[in-house]
Amino acid sequence: MKKIIITGISSFTGMWFANALIKKNFKVYGTLTKRKHQYKNIVLKRIVNLNKKIKIFDKLDYNSTNLTKIIIKYKFEYFHYHGFYTKDYNNSNFKFYKANFINNYNIERIIKLLKENNCKRFIYTGSIFEKKEGIYNESNDAISYYGLSKSVTFSLIKLYCKKYKLPLMKIVIPNPFGEFENKKFNFYIVNKWKNNEIPKISFPNYIRDNIYIKDLIKYYILEICKNEFRSFIKIIPSGYSCSNEIFTNILKKNYEHIRNKKVNINIDKSAEYKMLIKRINGNDKLYKLKKNDWINYFQYLETL
Repeated sequence: MKKIIITGISSFTGMWFANALIKKNFKVYGTLTKRKHQYKNIVLKRIVNLNKKIKIFDKLDYNSTNLTKIIIKYKFEYFHYHGFYTKDYNNSNFKFYKANFINNYNIERIIKLLKENNCKRFIYTGSIFEKKEGIYNESNDAISYYGLSKSVTFSLIKLYCKKYKLPLMKIVIPNPFGEFENKKFNFYIVNKWKNNEIPKISFPNYIRDNIYIKDLIKYYILEICKNEFRSFIKIIPSGYSCSNEIFTNILKKNYEHIRNKKVNINIDKSAEYKMLIKRINGNDKLYKLKKNDWINYFQYLETL
C-alpha cells in the first residue's frame, strides 16, 4: 500500500484529496497545525468528515522540525505539500514575509530527507494567483501578495527537487467550489435566493476559473495513480472559465430549474477593480455539471 502524507488536511481541497486517496487504496497521513478540539465550524466539520482510516498528526506546523522526524519514521512514498500560511490571503493585509518564513524555512531539509528516505514524488499545491500561472492573461504577474508568496515557495521547491533529484508534481488550483467549502460568493448568492432576496454582484467583470471539487479531484487522482515519475509535471484543472456575471447566471439557471422558482440578480458595475481582471487555467466551452451535483451543492449551501 502506497503511503502519502498531506499537510493542511483540514482545508477544503485537502479533505477531498485525502478521502479520494483512501478510495484508491493509499495509506493516508495528514497534518493539522492545532489540536483537533481547537477547530470550529466548517473546518471542524471537514475534520469529522475525514475517512477514519487516515492517521492525523495534530499540532504540527507546515514546515517544522517535528515533521522531519515523521518523515524519517514513516518513509512516505509521496509527500503532498498542501498546507500554507493563508490568513487574509485574499486582501492587502496578507503578511507576505511571515508567510515566506512559515512556508519555506525548513523546505530544503524536508526535500533532502524525503529523497534519502525513498520518497518517489513531491506534490505541491499551487495557486492560479501565482506568477506565470494561468492562460490568456493580460499579465503574468502574481495576482496578490498571497500569490507572490506562493510563487516564492514554488521556486524554492522546484530548485531543491532538482538539486536532490526528487520528481515534482504541481497541481494549480483555480477557483474550486463544492460541498465543505467556506461561506463565500456562492453561499451569499444562493442564500439570498433562498430568502427571496436579490443578491448584488459587485465585481461582475472578474474572469475566474470555477471548477466543481469532484472534477478537480479527478485531475489529481488520475495523475497521482500513474507509475510514471517525470522530473516535473504540472496539472492545470479547469471548469467554468468565465466572468462572475456569467457564472452567477449559470448558478441562477440551475437553481431555478432545481428549486422550481424564479430568482433575480443585481449587477453592480460601479466597483473599482484592484486585482487582475482575468486569471484562468483553461477554456473548456463544454464543461458542465450533472444535475445531481447541482442538487447536492445547493442543498449544502442552504444548510451551511
